[in-house]
Amino acid sequence: MTELPVPIDDLLGLPLQKALDMLAGELQEVIRQAEQAGQRLAVEAGRQAQFTIESLRNAYRDSLDRTVREILDKRLMPALADTRSVILQVQKDAFKSIDEAMAALQMIANSLPFHKQQPQLLRCVPLYVVAQQHPSGDIQLVFTGNFESAGQPNLAPSLECGHRTYPLSANTVRELTFLVPAAELLADHLQAQGPVASLGANIPLLLRVPWIEKRNIFQRVRHEDTYRVLVGILPSSPGRLLLRRSWTDDEPEYGEASTGEIVQSSEAERCHISRDYDLHPDPGGWELIPQESQAKVGQARVDPFHIEKTISKSDLVRYNVQTFFIPQPSNPFKWGTSVHVYFVCREKRRITHSDERVLEVGWGDRKKLEIPPGGTFALVFDAFDHRHYEFGGVAVDNPFVSILHEDSDYVLKVADPDTLRWP
Repeated sequence: MTELPVPIDDLLGLPLQKALDMLAGELQEVIRQAEQAGQRLAVEAGRQAQFTIESLRNAYRDSLDRTVREILDKRLMPALADTRSVILQVQKDAFKSIDEAMAALQMIANSLPFHKQQPQLLRCVPLYVVAQQHPSGDIQLVFTGNFESAGQPNLAPSLECGHRTYPLSANTVRELTFLVPAAELLADHLQAQGPVASLGANIPLLLRVPWIEKRNIFQRVRHEDTYRVLVGILPSSPGRLLLRRSWTDDEPEYGEASTGEIVQSSEAERCHISRDYDLHPDPGGWELIPQESQAKVGQARVDPFHIEKTISKSDLVRYNVQTFFIPQPSNPFKWGTSVHVYFVCREKRRITHSDERVLEVGWGDRKKLEIPPGGTFALVFDAFDHRHYEFGGVAVDNPFVSILHEDSDYVLKVADPDTLRWP
């Protein structure tokens, strides 16, 4: 990311309105760069920092045309410096959690010279909406903060999106709720199409909150604070999910390992011959059943001969065969023994199967992973923010998907966009 251009001291000679616009512009660029880099925590921290700049604008609403140097409020410069420090931390993706970022921003908000009755915006829910999940109907937007005057006559807040204004649907002193038709909210912002999309599609909203400043028992002044809010658009799914499975059959497959016919004769050699013959399992996962091996002797044989099993294992059965040459003193001809023999052994193997399939899931879905008993799996997840993950069991730390072990099943759970946080 490029360095932010304006040192904090250069803001002193600027009207506060321009100084805040400059900080807001820098923050917007930082958020854009974080979106392109897939820095999910930086994006959310940047969104929250926008509320702080709006709070500065509202707290000093009567001084926006004066230069920062002219505003004799010792709280202003530390608040500007702290806000810019937060922007730099967002730029460097330095926050370890969204709670850490929120704590830093809350300290700035607490230092501002708000009037007792002045509203404060802390959070907007949802932070994200899924265009394809709202073909019709309303999207509920809830703003959390302090809104003491929202229920009073002629002080109802309103929400603007594009050229449309939406009235308040429900409220408490802590929450404002708006119901916005999905088709209208998303009309100009359907940029996140297909199963995989990048960050960067946002819906700009403007929240207007009127309130009354009670200066004394006789004088009351009406104000209207405004907050620029961005709601992100998510693609139809969190990304591409590929399930790879591997399992072995419970019942083995049986076969036969065999040698060809072997002829061993001592007549030609005119000596005693002792030779070993090895029986190995066939390749491809086979193993021998040594207790079921046999030596089969053919009809063509001259006794005596001797056959003995000397090694008996799942990967090797060895037979020793002995034939003999027997001299005959009374006969000038020699007499030898011979045998025609072959060896056979039953073998077995368990067949290992594997497959892979793409899982079709959307936000908020739950799906049982069909894993055969005793099998293993790997879930390969290419998230829409360009990050790559692989899971081989329970996983609860990912912001978009979780794998839970419930009873004897593995269950895939996809995050709900209404409560999605990218810590």
